[in-house]
Amino acid sequence: MICRRCKLRRASPVRTETSALPPRQRISQRGGVPSRMGNRHPSIAPYETLATRDGSLAVAIGNDRQFAVMATALGRPALAEAPAFATNHARVLHRTELVTTLEDLLGARTTDEWTAEFRARGLTCGKVNDIAQAIGFATELGLDPVVTLPSTEDDVPASRPSRTRCACTTRPSATTGRRPPSARTRRRYAAGCPIRPGCGCRTDHRCGERNSSRLPTGSKT
Repeated sequence: MICRRCKLRRASPVRTETSALPPRQRISQRGGVPSRMGNRHPSIAPYETLATRDGSLAVAIGNDRQFAVMATALGRPALAEAPAFATNHARVLHRTELVTTLEDLLGARTTDEWTAEFRARGLTCGKVNDIAQAIGFATELGLDPVVTLPSTEDDVPASRPSRTRCACTTRPSATTGRRPPSARTRRRYAAGCPIRPGCGCRTDHRCGERNSSRLPTGSKT
């Protein structure tokens, strides 16, 4: 297009589909407040979990070519040519009808069967597992999902160690009235006492020098 004022050719404006915008921008474009979508992608369809005969299957069909492959795997290649499903924009607008149609077809087989079928065709999908199935699947992959903790005398599983610092490391000493040195101080003085080298007191500074927690003059803090 040519600007009437400066007479310079400008690029044509790009058409933006409101379905591909983030929720905040869709509010300003179309008005209203977007509802909760669960596992659905706001601008891609089908990109969500779908019900099968015995569970749920998560699919990620990102373009029209993948949807055509999925329709062929479902035994309905004509779905990819239907006006309501031919493009991603059309599928997003007719998501409810699309999900109903896909779940009717997916109900003919189990989740494991559809997972094997889709993955063999290069489609991204995965079975939605419960806790027991997730642990079993991790075990099949060679992982170690279960951690066995030592038990107490009453055969009650022991809890994991707390990250809370023990009171004996934070309260003041009964003899000196001062708190024990921090971990940072212990690391800093690990090589020996900075006040009296060679005294052997290392981090607890029992050499009797005052202000033993301070660094010698000229040292870097």
